[in-house]
Amino acid sequence: MANVPKGLLRGGKFNQNHSTVIDVSIPLIKKLNKLDYVTKIILGPIRQLKSGQIRIVVQGDIQAGIKVFVRGSGCGQQFFVYTEEKEKLKDFIATEL
Repeated sequence: MANVPKGLLRGGKFNQNHSTVIDVSIPLIKKLNKLDYVTKIILGPIRQLKSGQIRIVVQGDIQAGIKVFVRGSGCGQQFFVYTEEKEKLKDFIATEL
């Protein structure tokens, strides 16, 4: 788990169900928060995983956006990113890989 930079999870785009993020997801969250076409970011719980490669995976569409999984070296976290421009968001995330 990361020491979240002060103010990162504030604002109308975030829910307060989970307020921690894994280290490798902080740069992505910062960038998603700045996108005009992203309306909400729902943080999922952090799960412990076996050691593995760090990666970002778009897991598929949801009704209001897309589901993203960020995997760190020993943990992972799922995000639900709300947007009406799913393909544009998928392209943006693909460039971040």
